Amino acid sequence: MREYLLGKLSDEEQQKIEERLMVEDELLDEFEASKDDVIEDYHAGELTQNERHWLEAHFLASPEGRERYLFALAKDRFYQPAPDPKPRAGWFERVRSAVNMPPWMWATAGSTAVVILIGVVFIPKLISTGRGEVFNGPALVGSVTSRGEGAPPVDKIKLPENAARLKLRLLLPKGSAAATGYKAELDNKTNTSPVEVEGFDNEAVSVTIPRNLLPPGEYLIQLSAADANGTSRTIPREYLFNIIE
Repeated sequence: MREYLLGKLSDEEQQKIEERLMVEDELLDEFEASKDDVIEDYHAGELTQNERHWLEAHFLASPEGRERYLFALAKDRFYQPAPDPKPRAGWFERVRSAVNMPPWMWATAGSTAVVILIGVVFIPKLISTGRGEVFNGPALVGSVTSRGEGAPPVDKIKLPENAARLKLRLLLPKGSAAATGYKAELDNKTNTSPVEVEGFDNEAVSVTIPRNLLPPGEYLIQLSAADANGTSRTIPREYLFNIIE
């Protein structure tokens, strides 16, 4: 496979390899691995001048070859291997190596650098601000009693570390009038915040609350329902729960 990639086989031998690659899965796997090995040797400067020129004019001139080489560059930049007893190239040698890159690499490397920069800067932010894991909390039964003395016990909820949102099912009073939609607000004793209504049926309304709105403490959710005429009415229930550490 290595000799094939470096142009060291005769035309007849190359044709036989290509025919076998079409029907032999194991050989194809070996071929794919050999591509990465040859590219690593190219990047490390371990190929002869003739081998480098052949690789640049053939495999590295293809979209797949350029992509594999640029991934090798990215891996070399971001992966820090265990200490090597051999002295590593200094900054000047690395710059000189970059300057000696083939011309076709510069144009592609520029766009790849932008992609890598986007990944490093923005992907972690997207992950941290994404919807994330949902923790399904208990079904809450609304109470007509306000918080304070004499109020019934409330559910205590401990959020797992990987939970980004809390999902609650708010049970509706029996005989509640049909509604075309609901609105929910979270009250933390200091201020109120709207929360997302994911769905509802004749028995309950499902809401999800971002974790950043739920530090340890006591909370209340107030529901409002809208009828077919668009008239809004408050559900006469307070859904209480505590977030604990």
